Amino acid sequence: MSKFKFYFIALAALSVLFSCDKSSGDSDYELLHDYGVQYEYDMSVIEQYLKTHYIEEIIDNPGGIDDQDIKLTKIPAGGAQQAIWDSPLLHFIDVERHTMTYRIYYIKQREGVGESPSRVDRVFTSFDGGYLRMGDEPTRFQYDQLPSVYYPLHSTIFAWSEIFPLFKEGTLIDNGVGNPAVYENFGAGVMFVPSGLAYYNNATATLPAYAQLMFKFKLYDVKRDDQDADGILSNDEDLNHNGIFTDDDTDGDGIVNFLDNDDDGDGHLTRNEIKDASGELYPFDLVPDCSGNTSNPDRVKRYLDFSCTKENE
Repeated sequence: MSKFKFYFIALAALSVLFSCDKSSGDSDYELLHDYGVQYEYDMSVIEQYLKTHYIEEIIDNPGGIDDQDIKLTKIPAGGAQQAIWDSPLLHFIDVERHTMTYRIYYIKQREGVGESPSRVDRVFTSFDGGYLRMGDEPTRFQYDQLPSVYYPLHSTIFAWSEIFPLFKEGTLIDNGVGNPAVYENFGAGVMFVPSGLAYYNNATATLPAYAQLMFKFKLYDVKRDDQDADGILSNDEDLNHNGIFTDDDTDGDGIVNFLDNDDDGDGHLTRNEIKDASGELYPFDLVPDCSGNTSNPDRVKRYLDFSCTKENE
């Protein structure tokens, strides 16, 4: 083979593996991997891990900080342990992103007993995050055993907003005054995340670019959020009830409802349109239409009706 032909083939291969993304005005830029090609590699790493490791232990210790801790161990040469790949605890979901279909594998140790979060809620969760390398054990890059904040799912990595809604919160048995709060029967699991649903090409001091991630997590509590502070919980702004919050934009202004404080674009804040005559917010189920009707299940609530500008009646 001539050198010219060899280099031509090499360059053609590189053009498939990488695509350029240059920000305006930047003189230097990073070559971005093609999403499809990177995804195939991500899944080879993740599935290799699932097929070569097993669930050695799940601790059942209600009230203990180690409750539902899970130990995943490499199957030794000649070992007969059941691989995670074959475990009934392993599940997957397929999601659409980057004009392609991604698969997220997850272990469901325990579903939980309370409410499930939506994609726009906050979660009180402990987690242990590691990144995978082909043939190696995970390397920890994030760890929060005793959480002190609620994490907003709409601004965490994409995979969190897809997996956490499949679990439920637990039951608070000790509010933790002066000590960590204690929950029982909380949801617990492990998610395996391709880079395109995580940080992709963003590297940090502890995380390489294009990393395949594994998160062990426990879902203790759910907090319904109101991102736009309009008096309507974000969870209630999914008008078509499809679980997706980025396709609900009543006034068509490009701002989705859960981030829009004037949902119908009539110049009157949503928060003012859902108050009664005393200035108190209506319960969501009792927000009236423009005529004052609160019982018709097919009514258009007045904060979603451009022609209705009534406030504080």
